[in-house]
Amino acid sequence: MSVFMHAVSVAVPATVYPQSVIRDMIRAQPELDRLGQRVTSTVFNASGIDQRHSVIDEFGSQEGAALFYDSASGLMLTPTTGVRNEVYAAEATKLYVRAARGAAGGQRLRGRRRDPRDYRVVYRVFRTRS
Repeated sequence: MSVFMHAVSVAVPATVYPQSVIRDMIRAQPELDRLGQRVTSTVFNASGIDQRHSVIDEFGSQEGAALFYDSASGLMLTPTTGVRNEVYAAEATKLYVRAARGAAGGQRLRGRRRDPRDYRVVYRVFRTRS
C-alpha cells in the first residue's frame, strides 16, 4: 500500500512577545540575584530569538484575573502543574484543529473537495524552542 502526504499546515499562537520583554520580565523577579540576572540576559541575548509565540496572553495585560503574571506587582505567578496543563491542553487543541482545517482546506481527492473524513491518519507535532 502506498502512502502519500497530502498536506502540511502550521498553526502558531496569535500572541507574540519580543524576546526582550520576556527577558526583562524574568530578570525582574525578586528571587533572582545579580548573577542570575546576568545569566538570564546572556542566555536570552545569545539565543538568536527575536520574538516568542505564546498561548499565554496575559503578560503585560491589565485585564482579568491573572494566572501566570501579575502585572500590578510585576511578579510571575506559579499555578500548579495541573492548572498549567489544563490551559496548554485547551490551547493546543485549538491550534491542532486550526492546523488540521488548514491542511484539509482546498485539498482535492479524485476530483472532489476533500472531506475531513477522507483522512485516515493525522499527525501532530508540537515544538517548543527556547
